Amino acid sequence: MGLYHKWLVGVCALAAASSAGAAGFELGEQGARPLGSALAGIGSGTDELSAAFWNPAGMAADSRPGVAAGGSVIDPSIQFSGQQPDGGEAGNSGSPPQVFARDRMGKGLVLGFALNAPFGLRTEWDGDWAGRYHAIESDLEVLQGTLSVARQVGNGFSVGGGFVIQQLDVELTNDIKTPAPADGFSRITGDSHGYGWLIGALWQGGDTRLGLSYHSSVVHTIQGTQKRELPAALGAPLAGTKTFSATARLDLPARAVLGVRHDINKRWRGMVSLQWSEWSSYDELAVDVSGGPTASDVTREKAWENAWSFALGTEYDLTDRWTVRGGYRFEQTPVPDAEHRDPRLPDADRHRYGGGASYAWGAGWSLDAAYNYLDFASAKVENTVTNSLGESATLDGSFDSSAQIVSLQVNKRF
Repeated sequence: MGLYHKWLVGVCALAAASSAGAAGFELGEQGARPLGSALAGIGSGTDELSAAFWNPAGMAADSRPGVAAGGSVIDPSIQFSGQQPDGGEAGNSGSPPQVFARDRMGKGLVLGFALNAPFGLRTEWDGDWAGRYHAIESDLEVLQGTLSVARQVGNGFSVGGGFVIQQLDVELTNDIKTPAPADGFSRITGDSHGYGWLIGALWQGGDTRLGLSYHSSVVHTIQGTQKRELPAALGAPLAGTKTFSATARLDLPARAVLGVRHDINKRWRGMVSLQWSEWSSYDELAVDVSGGPTASDVTREKAWENAWSFALGTEYDLTDRWTVRGGYRFEQTPVPDAEHRDPRLPDADRHRYGGGASYAWGAGWSLDAAYNYLDFASAKVENTVTNSLGESATLDGSFDSSAQIVSLQVNKRF
């Protein structure tokens, strides 16, 4: 059986583990094995098929062909306290997919592929809640394909790089405050394609591996529509339901990741990682609306800041078949203050606790499983929005959030 057919059989056998959707804005749920150590050591692994996404240089150190597929179920809880009505439970579950593959190309080159959802958010508040002029429903999904190549260059060094293509879909809804007794309503939808790249390097010396990777920013020019409804009491030409063209630019952040893995002995390993994300690229949400005399642009200042994350983890081989792992990660929020925090994504500093296990049952098959709990700091919000009618609304209170994540991945090595 040729390798192409082996891959096809592997993908078909694993397809049941893959699912669609996204939750959160930057998703670390890219591979159940790194998730089990709370993402400690990402970019320094060689036997993990998700290296095609995290750091392609890792593929060259272990070039065995393979395919993996899986998914993560993310169950967030987001609650607001302060003004009433409080909006209920806004967190919506999602299940981002993950598919990875790798093969030898000859002349020392290794080709890798990844299909996953590195960014996304999904929140939905009650339609009559106190923050309805800021947000009701927010849905952003980013599906990414990565094609990467790697090669060993000697003296323990490997290098790799790749090309990225993304498909983005977005839907944002909110009520519009009016001088009339009734509210209006806005629904913005759109989509975009974007392109980027990544590079990575890996050094192995004795019992230590050190990986460094850089993922470029991906710029999206989103094309779509705004459907706007305003009450009859406003009169012509404002009143009624109108549809306009809408355009927005969204720069998804560049990221740099440093991962270190050290073999303490033949069974026990320790990992650390450090990640920098260039969230300062998200300085505003600006939607250009056109197509009629009453069309009005939508602008929200964000002023997000660059953010850091740090993780510590370990894994231990209980037997030749069973491996267990665990870790902790601190993730800094890019939201600068209460004035710039909004209910579409009420982000805050978070603590991630992870645990997981792998089981290898022979013939190249293995299963990875992981569980993460995310504990967000209580986050103050004091955010004011003003619309084209001159009406302002302030959301004043705090958000308390947490999330649980379960991830499974099936792997086949040839």
